[in-house]
Amino acid sequence: MQVNIYLIRKSLKIRVFSILSTLFYVTLNKISFWLRIMKERLTVFAVLAVLVVSIGMTPAFGQTQSVIVVSTDKPSYVDGDVILVTGEVKDRYTGLQISVVMIAPNGNRVGLAQIDVNDDKTFSHEFRAGGLMTVEGTYTIAVQYGGANNSADTSFEFGGAVPVPPSTDNELPPGITESDVMIEGTSDFVGYEIT
Repeated sequence: MQVNIYLIRKSLKIRVFSILSTLFYVTLNKISFWLRIMKERLTVFAVLAVLVVSIGMTPAFGQTQSVIVVSTDKPSYVDGDVILVTGEVKDRYTGLQISVVMIAPNGNRVGLAQIDVNDDKTFSHEFRAGGLMTVEGTYTIAVQYGGANNSADTSFEFGGAVPVPPSTDNELPPGITESDVMIEGTSDFVGYEIT
């Protein structure tokens, strides 16, 4: 009988230990489960906080709008075409003009203008393709208004200047001398003298 009691006691101890270890395991798993859920919620909260802060601070670190916009009326031109440059500014400053510079593919400045901004904050200027524009390629129109931070540019293609055939006639028209220069875009001549 003593052996049976001993065995029952032993078996009870094993069962109690087994029940306790099972409860401990289940408890640990529940804690681990809740920790995982809290960690996921914390991660979501942190990501949302960063997103809200970054959206709220965007205007403080950069402009979202252009201060000045410029364009041409066509994407490409040939010799003799009129190049219409138009644009708009965000704010109009009384008495301040816009600088418009046309730059050839080789970096040479081939056109320059200082123009006023209209009351409706727009501006426009016309250049004639040709003249100093002898290089074929992509030309850039750069505009600046008020400072280096208020600038923009656009580009267009130019097909190159049409070469003027050399004159086979050595005679000048009546009243024109060798020191006269023809005014571009007209049939007028101006005399000059280098002293």
